[in-house]
Parts: sequence; C-alpha cells; structure tokens
Amino acid sequence: MTMEVFLADTAQSDSLPRGSVVGFLHQRDQLLAAQYLEHIIKDSKDLNPNFHNQLATIYINVMKGNAEDSVTADKFLVFLRSSYQYRAEKILRLLPEIKSSYYMEVRAVLYSRMGQHGKALELFVYDLNDCKMAEEYDHFGDVSLIQDTAWIK
Repeated sequence: MTMEVFLADTAQSDSLPRGSVVGFLHQRDQLLAAQYLEHIIKDSKDLNPNFHNQLATIYINVMKGNAEDSVTADKFLVFLRSSYQYRAEKILRLLPEIKSSYYMEVRAVLYSRMGQHGKALELFVYDLNDCKMAEEYDHFGDVSLIQDTAWIK
C-alpha cells in the first residue's frame, strides 16, 4: 500500500475522513497510522485531541516493543513539548515503569503540562540530578517557578 494516497497535498486526500483513515491504517500497521497522524498534526495542523492522544499512544507502544528506537523516542519527546492537545494524565498512565533518564524527562514534561511544576522540577533535580535542565525548564514550564527556586543552583 502506498501512503501517498493519504499524505498527498490534494483536495481528494484532504477530504478523506481522518478518523476512518487512522483506524484503517492502524489495523494494518501502527507505524503507518503514526506516519499519517504525524502528517495531519504537523502538516495539516489538526488540533483534534483524539489524534494527538493516538499518536502519543503509538509512540509509547513502539518504544515498549523496541526500547532502542531512538528515532521514535526523539519524536515522542518533541511531540510532547510542542503539542498542547493530548491528555497528559492519560499519557502518563500509559508510560512503562522504567526509571531511565529518558522516561524521567518524559514524565517531567507531562507533569509540566498538567500544571504540576513542583513534581517536574523534582524529577530534574533529584531523580535526574540535572540542575541545568531544571533551570531551562522555563522553555516548556512555568517561568515564575524557576525564579522562585534559586536553591537548585
């Protein structure tokens, strides 16, 4: 199957019902569904929270199946930092209970999205021992909180 039918920048591909396309592709291969979701979220600027949640879920499933997949891991982290449409609580519950620095950073981003800035900073400072990342937290967290936490330096 060629993905061009779904990814082409044409009126015909834009008129396809996106939810049905995602379902169709996911039945065949979750990576095809991810490719389509990346397209509609990034290129078509679709803000449907269901699509954002589905993409995050696929990224997690792919990484559970292949922990060495650094491309998906990088995409997932960029996606979490750039999207405001997914349900952070739901994504946090789906994460595996792995204590790696990568998953700690993912959790910090999710806590930030949930407004739990103290938990995010705790992960950076205490679990990751990364004060620099805590200082840079204002890129995706609460700037005023950083100013109140001069003790982390």
